[in-house]
Amino acid sequence: MNIENTFLGKNWKLAEYDKRKSLLVSQRHQLDELISKLIIIRNINIEELDFFLNPDIKKILPEPYILKDMKKSIERISKSINNQDKIGIISDYDVDGSTSAALLIKFFKSINVEFLLEIPDRINEGFGPNKRIINLFKKNDIKLIISVDCGTSSFDVFNKDLLGNIDVIVIDHHIGELKIPYVYGLINPNRQDESNNLTNLATVGITFLLLVALRRELRSKNYYKLNKLNEHNLTSYLDLVALGTTCDVVNLTNLNRAYVSKGLQVMYKRENKGLSSLVDTANIRHAPTTFDLSYVLGPRLNAASRIGEAMLASKILSSNDLNEIESISRKLHLLNEKRKLIEEKVLIEAKEQVY
Repeated sequence: MNIENTFLGKNWKLAEYDKRKSLLVSQRHQLDELISKLIIIRNINIEELDFFLNPDIKKILPEPYILKDMKKSIERISKSINNQDKIGIISDYDVDGSTSAALLIKFFKSINVEFLLEIPDRINEGFGPNKRIINLFKKNDIKLIISVDCGTSSFDVFNKDLLGNIDVIVIDHHIGELKIPYVYGLINPNRQDESNNLTNLATVGITFLLLVALRRELRSKNYYKLNKLNEHNLTSYLDLVALGTTCDVVNLTNLNRAYVSKGLQVMYKRENKGLSSLVDTANIRHAPTTFDLSYVLGPRLNAASRIGEAMLASKILSSNDLNEIESISRKLHLLNEKRKLIEEKVLIEAKEQVY
């Protein structure tokens, strides 16, 4: 079938490409002709094609300390862990924020660290940290706050007058201003004073790097041996990293591509009970793909914040309680079905206007 026009009546135009290069790629890497055409059209470097086709996270995972404030932040978090302090966590309500929070929660649970998670109400409070959350943390004697996927520009909340003696570490990827808020550390590859090649990372990918560094720091201080704990295999967290990375619509190149490639393999092993429940409820009967992450699982998790229950997403992704997981999974499924009905109605109305 030859489709000449788009849904809105615009003409399709075939992209131009170098046929000789396409043939070279097809023969050298034994690829289908269509795949080789797409590679050339997307200007993928032929010299880097081996990694693009077979990304290996071990070959590309960077040293976490190349990011500004990473080292001092690791030392501060390690101090709270050794002092057995409860740590406050603030996250955004989207999938990147929820998966980032879930990474921290799973890690803290594995080393018996107390935490308190708070997510702003999307409907009533909007994006980012707020005074209600800070005051709640004060009542709970929180000395350290980790803010994920939000906080880079929270000048009205992260200031000395409101925080007092509370230290704040922001892990984020949003572009900020030249100045930074009153925080102990700002780990953000898109800081104005940064120089690195990690600017395309979603927050969940940056949070993973922080955990790599934090586990190494705890190991160096014999924390695991002294507390008779097993070191957690961080590779098992890559399913969450893949989910958050894909749903945040960042470029799936370089480290992001390795994250997602390995993360999909981990997801197939069904080690995360909450994520596996979402997959089953969505009736995904094949090895999960990036399409499933973006268009099937992502909308289910985002549905939670649209009804004022943003905590549901991070809870199901970090929980091992099968009863809790089943309850949240059913609720998210019903919310998503309602969302689809609304979108179908909007689509029908749009078609009627076009035709």
